[in-house]
Amino acid sequence: MLPTDVPQCFSHFTFDFSRGRDLLCDVQGVWNAQDGFVLTDPVIHHVSAKSGRQHGRNGKTDKGLVGVLKFFETHRCNALCRHLGLGDFGDFADIRRQLF
Repeated sequence: MLPTDVPQCFSHFTFDFSRGRDLLCDVQGVWNAQDGFVLTDPVIHHVSAKSGRQHGRNGKTDKGLVGVLKFFETHRCNALCRHLGLGDFGDFADIRRQLF
């Protein structure tokens, strides 16, 4: 497992845990042996059934469904995602079906 697998998996986990309503991503941070991960500056995309466009619930960086789709365009499930049993969102059409 690579250190970059943890923040990627954490973002995926937030989507699964919120049942497809929120995705916390774009975290910045560092890892060290003493503290582990220290992550800051998150972006939270909130998906509303009313609008797939920019939602704004979580500020100007909240892009709603568009932000979620952009995340999953680049996310590749890693060993940690599989270990936690997180859903496989390789097919973007499946994301839309699960959200609405």
